[in-house]
Amino acid sequence: MADSLEIDHGTLVEWVKESEDATEESRALSEKCRDYYDSKQWTDAEIKKLKTQKQAPTVSNRIKPKIDSLMGMETGNKTTAKAFPRTQKHQKASEAATEAIRFVLQDNQFDQIRSPSFENMLIEGTGGCEIIVKPDKKNDKEFKIILNWISWDRIIYDPHCRTKNFSPKTCRYLGQVVWMDLDEALIEYPDGEDV
Repeated sequence: MADSLEIDHGTLVEWVKESEDATEESRALSEKCRDYYDSKQWTDAEIKKLKTQKQAPTVSNRIKPKIDSLMGMETGNKTTAKAFPRTQKHQKASEAATEAIRFVLQDNQFDQIRSPSFENMLIEGTGGCEIIVKPDKKNDKEFKIILNWISWDRIIYDPHCRTKNFSPKTCRYLGQVVWMDLDEALIEYPDGEDV
């Protein structure tokens, strides 16, 4: 996977278009899956025909309870992160790593990031979160790790990727489309006005 700092704007635009074009069918299926979960299981033509026959478009949704059950299991079965040592002499380092990981997860309220991502994976088939490392505003030698949920429809990926988990060894790119107002973009990227 390419380093994002070395990629020019034209390449990014090309990747977004390539990903959107190649995944159009799968994204339409994902939207249909969300509609089925939301009990929108009749087409407009079917509803119109039912109304002319004075029938109600009733839905016996068996999908939503199953997904909700799996979501409940995810909520109830949360595990605690733990780093294991490779050898006995790495025991103290693994304990420190465990504490660091747990701190980051708690600091970012990871439960509120993991659950919507899991829901997206169950319904739409794709979900994710981003990990951002930012320098501390007060001390540039310290860093803050930020975790954010990414909605399934904002994820772009190499459509020719050979693995379902988007492994860097098998994908040229993996990223997200971020929408923002122009004034926000100029504050975030002051040197990008010409782009």
